Amino acid sequence: MKQLFFCLALVLFGFSAEAKKVKFAVDMYGQVLDTGGMHIAGDFQTLAGYPGGDWQANTTPLTNEPNSTIYSVVVDIPAFAKYEFVYINGDQGYLQEFVPVESRVNYNFNANRWIYVDSLSNDTQLIAPVLYGGNAPLGMYLLRFYVDMQYVASIDPQGVHVNGDFQNWVNPKYMVSFDNIVYEYIAYIDTLDAALVSEYIFMNGDQSINEETVPAPCATSNFNRGTTVPHDTMLGIVCYAACVDCASVGVDEELAAQTEINVSPNPASDGFWVSSSTAIAQIQLTDMTGRLVKTEKTPLATTQRISRDELPQGIYLLQLTDVNGNHFSSKIIFQ
Repeated sequence: MKQLFFCLALVLFGFSAEAKKVKFAVDMYGQVLDTGGMHIAGDFQTLAGYPGGDWQANTTPLTNEPNSTIYSVVVDIPAFAKYEFVYINGDQGYLQEFVPVESRVNYNFNANRWIYVDSLSNDTQLIAPVLYGGNAPLGMYLLRFYVDMQYVASIDPQGVHVNGDFQNWVNPKYMVSFDNIVYEYIAYIDTLDAALVSEYIFMNGDQSINEETVPAPCATSNFNRGTTVPHDTMLGIVCYAACVDCASVGVDEELAAQTEINVSPNPASDGFWVSSSTAIAQIQLTDMTGRLVKTEKTPLATTQRISRDELPQGIYLLQLTDVNGNHFSSKIIFQ
């Protein structure tokens, strides 16, 4: 609820936005430096206290970090907001970098870089020192995630997130939307891991219980999505909890996205109830290795209780089949 509370406070009480320290950095490796010095321009400059307004090419200088080709600046700007910017090799607007397509906003032909400031914690949010005019830091590839949320009934107050081995499955990353339909996030992958499968999953919220159920045809053995990153990579836009884009979602997948399958309580201790808008024919549970651990044939009711029996604690995949042969999936946690 942090973003929602923050925004309500601003509207209802007129509070000034609380600042977060953000460090912008760019790597000038292989570049010839202009005598005007390195600068950054963006839509944050007024909020950060620089004179002349936003998108000024000569008011926000970057400082060379010792024994490196990296130039950086730390600014205080309001949290829970998206910002756009470009780096400038010099102090004139026409000297700004050409931002590659993979790193651009790419909405309404916008060619700027962008970031999202996602917390008010006391630490400084570090913007990766990408190569000037490039997509990623030296020795890394860009990986850009997209998910279409148009078939999701409501977006969780915590927002849409992505989690994965690109950041060791800790602190799911907040995804930004420029149209309130497609959400995206940019990560960076070490080039030494390019041949390995990078696993990830989208979340409507920021807790494990909020993870999507990835359909079997596009799921890894760990029930996640997967991809390799042989170069800077923009993934295709997929529909939440589906293998394809929303325009191509089949009837079963669309029903699964729109039909309410209620599992309560979740997490559960000794058992849980499953309810559906259509009569339930069968319920199956599989563990996270894909092993079938329970099958329940139901009396064609819309509500069914599933007992835990001797199942150990952990996350399980619940697969429900209704009387019409439609298949739905959810997750249940035994604690």
